[in-house]
Amino acid sequence: MGALTMYLSIKLRRGVIPVIIIVSIIITVVIIYNSQCINNPVLSKQSEMIFKVVVDPGHGSIDTGTSYGEIYEKDINLRVALLVAEELEKVNIIPILTRKKDKLYMNSRQKDIRHRPEIANKNKADLFISIHANNFPSSQPSGSQVFYKPGSGESRKLAEEIQQELIKLRQANQRSIKNGDFYVLKKAQCPAVLIETGFLSNPTDRERLTDPVYQKQLAIALKNGIINFFQSRLSGKRQEKTLRTNVSLESNDEHPSYQLYYLTDSPTGILLVKRKLSFPTNNFFKQEYSNLSFKEIMIISAINQLLDPPDNLISPLPAKTKIDDVKINDGIATIDFSKETKTSFSGGATVELYSLEAVKKTLFSIPGIKGLNILINGKKGDSIGGHIFLKETVMK
Repeated sequence: MGALTMYLSIKLRRGVIPVIIIVSIIITVVIIYNSQCINNPVLSKQSEMIFKVVVDPGHGSIDTGTSYGEIYEKDINLRVALLVAEELEKVNIIPILTRKKDKLYMNSRQKDIRHRPEIANKNKADLFISIHANNFPSSQPSGSQVFYKPGSGESRKLAEEIQQELIKLRQANQRSIKNGDFYVLKKAQCPAVLIETGFLSNPTDRERLTDPVYQKQLAIALKNGIINFFQSRLSGKRQEKTLRTNVSLESNDEHPSYQLYYLTDSPTGILLVKRKLSFPTNNFFKQEYSNLSFKEIMIISAINQLLDPPDNLISPLPAKTKIDDVKINDGIATIDFSKETKTSFSGGATVELYSLEAVKKTLFSIPGIKGLNILINGKKGDSIGGHIFLKETVMK
């Protein structure tokens, strides 16, 4: 390696930066980028919105955790964690449980506690959520409390979002969030929190924590806190200011990512007006979209935004348009519009031409969409306005 570096430096010594310096710069940039992705997982979600959350039911098997009589913390933790996993699946978030039964990894407390954060790291999880129950010598303390990974701003933000949802669930959950010097939090390479769901030593908390109805409510609160965290990161990192630019139909402008195209009239004729497509952060976690991919959700959002044009702009689609179905296979998007798209269209041939171009440009601006099939009420080869028959279009 030394001989190679010397050789390259000699060959490039006349006014050119030695290759070793260039290599060092590249390595530095890669390290900085990777470190940003680790500290802020949403930055790595550029192509597909896939979220993985490790749900850790504390303790298990011979490690019962705290207890009150025959009520064991390990059992409550597991029941709540399984409910959290169910709730996350409903909103298209992938849950990864550190245990699904009453057991420990290799039946060893030491090996088990080391194994739990390893699950998050090996799966490149976005979040690590550890669920526990509290206890105290006195029966007076009550309420939930969230601890976050020390020195991690993202973990603190996650703790804040979860705590706010716990307060909505029950006003007694007013205990302050704190950093927690816990092994599982420190070793997780992603934002990590530990939730003490309540005190088994407190009669009211104990009754709630053993109540299946409250356990379900608790799981929903934790899910909502997780969603709020993801949405705050998405809106903060992915949203961009609105941009307006006039472009003609004939222009061969390069399609930037995520654009909307509306219609407007001018003295020279109809023009397409370009606006920035907003990321539908709320839609990513809707139960009705749980079986859709990120691109399919973006298509639905794009169409809905086209149907709600800004002032002085015109939607390329009739106001009564509905989406009956959206599917993407191998980059080819198939959109089935309702019959109202055809029966409510009132434009002439030129408007039809520009309207279809606006829809195509909008959907082709979504990265990964290479082709487009437009159906009307499930029918291929139909026409919106009677002038242009719809056929599969491939992006040029």
